[in-house]
Amino acid sequence: MRGWRIGLVLGILLVGCQTEEGNFGKSAAAIRAEREQCAVDGGKYLPGGIVGYVCYLPAPDAGKSCNRESDCSGLCMAEERTCSLFSPVFGCQLVLTDEGKQVEICFD
Repeated sequence: MRGWRIGLVLGILLVGCQTEEGNFGKSAAAIRAEREQCAVDGGKYLPGGIVGYVCYLPAPDAGKSCNRESDCSGLCMAEERTCSLFSPVFGCQLVLTDEGKQVEICFD
């Protein structure tokens, strides 16, 4: 009976040690500063990849037609043949290389 109480207390204490939004040891103050700077820069602070939360910034050439990677500041999305809408991009994506070749790249 006593063991579950100790477990409960330890669990509560450990929850208090978690960093805000799980960003790999960053302090809550550092995460708040990142989120605020992201908003100032015109981005959105959202979950991304394996790193926790990141700042997604709109690409300056978002949606522009492209035939190769060098046509874009970010990625040239193969299926749409348009520049990526934001940066960074996560997950597996079909993109065009600088030679115009379609490849699948996975971003964590």
